[in-house]
Amino acid sequence: MTSVLDILARGGVPYRLHQHQPLVSVDDYTGNTQFPVERMIKTLCFGAGSGWFLPVLRALDRLDYAAAARAAGVRRPDLRLADTTAFGNATGWQPGGYAPFAVRADMRVVFDLRVLTLPIVFCGSGRADLTLEIATADLFALVQAEFAQLAKP
Repeated sequence: MTSVLDILARGGVPYRLHQHQPLVSVDDYTGNTQFPVERMIKTLCFGAGSGWFLPVLRALDRLDYAAAARAAGVRRPDLRLADTTAFGNATGWQPGGYAPFAVRADMRVVFDLRVLTLPIVFCGSGRADLTLEIATADLFALVQAEFAQLAKP
C-alpha cells in the first residue's frame, strides 16, 4: 500500500504539511488551528460493496446519502459508514486524518462539485496530527479526481 506522503513526494507538486495536536472533528480544527474553515475539506469513509468509498466535501457541508450511494454505484441501504478500526487497520489512517487519496486498489475517492470552487485546501494526510495544504488543481491531478454532486443543497 502506498502512503499519502509517498504520493506527495512522487507527485512533483508544491504542498505544505502542518503539524499540530491530534484533532478529529471540524470543531477541533476550528478551535485549535488557524486553518480557514472555508478552505478545509473533509474525507468521509463508507463501505460500498467489497471496497471503500470516500466522499470529499467542504468541511461545513453535509453529505446527501442518496447522492453518495449513486456516486458509489450502490443502493442506499448498501452504503454503510465504515468501521473506524477496520478502516484504520486497512489503511493505517487515523480518525481525523482521513485523506482524499486512494492508497489501495479497493478505494474510490469522489469530490463534491463545490470543492472545485476552492483554490487551496487543507485536508487530512492519514494522520490526525498532520494536515496537508495543497492547491486543489494539484490535488486533483495527483488523485485523478472524480466529481459528483454529493453535498446537501
